Amino acid sequence: MTRNKLFQLLSLSTLIVLVLSALFSAPALADSGSTPPGTGTTSGGRTSSKGSALSQLPSGTKVVIVDSAGDKLPLGSQAAQDIVTSGDPIWCPSTVSSPIPFSSGCSGSYGSLWALTSAVQSGAFVPVLANSTIWILDIPDNTGNQIILNSSVDSHDLGLRNFTLTFKGGWTGVGGSISSTTPSTINNAGFSIAWNNSVTMSNIVVDNAPAGQDGIYISTPKNITLTNVQAENGNDHGAYLVNTSGNGTVTISNSTFINNNLTNYTWGLVVYSNGAITMTNDAVDSDFMAGGASLDNCNLSGGVCT
Repeated sequence: MTRNKLFQLLSLSTLIVLVLSALFSAPALADSGSTPPGTGTTSGGRTSSKGSALSQLPSGTKVVIVDSAGDKLPLGSQAAQDIVTSGDPIWCPSTVSSPIPFSSGCSGSYGSLWALTSAVQSGAFVPVLANSTIWILDIPDNTGNQIILNSSVDSHDLGLRNFTLTFKGGWTGVGGSISSTTPSTINNAGFSIAWNNSVTMSNIVVDNAPAGQDGIYISTPKNITLTNVQAENGNDHGAYLVNTSGNGTVTISNSTFINNNLTNYTWGLVVYSNGAITMTNDAVDSDFMAGGASLDNCNLSGGVCT
């Protein structure tokens, strides 16, 4: 992810690899996020204090930190500390209320949501087998790669899908603070989530998902909850939610699904569910060759679910 006029984000594991030499100084460059990091399991030893991050390096390590323009930064400066300690996104056990990279079972920080989920899919980062929360900064993610989590085909672990999964956008990066007015924006890519437990998504905008990608696709037998979510300007369905393999409910509030009308036979919102479908304060417009929403509750007379 990037933020205008701010520095690119860097995980501590990448910093250590770049600087572990006592013979010369190496610049610690911010991660571009274009490829998944090789590992996300380093323990790191971070604490909640930003000022303590550099003190965790081995004695004698020479460090040079540069910003995205290649300029050296004073080690004691706030800008240098932010590069070392900032992280986006971070995968943590849901019991963690204030995420810190490499602390309390949390991953390191990744350059994009795609980089993090790709690392999980490949086994480069193996989360703790527990209910999980992905914390996403309230800034644009322009990586442009589809965000996929499908534990049914994971090579490293099939048990993760049996725990709940939460995408928590709008993270300010300070403790567990969430901004409901500045959501996280995913540009030019959609979500494809196939899970086996409840999936929750909040404070996220999905903009301009390409043809062949729903803005938000979620399949699970358990509950699906969307809060303050927008799927707009996409080239396929805005959101396509399915939990017909179980009895989970679908709850959508303060969300919009608009302008997903550029190609194909599309709807702003499609829901197939055996359980109750509840919508509150939502907006769905009429999309290309279809209506705004298609809601099928299989337990109601006339419901059609496949």
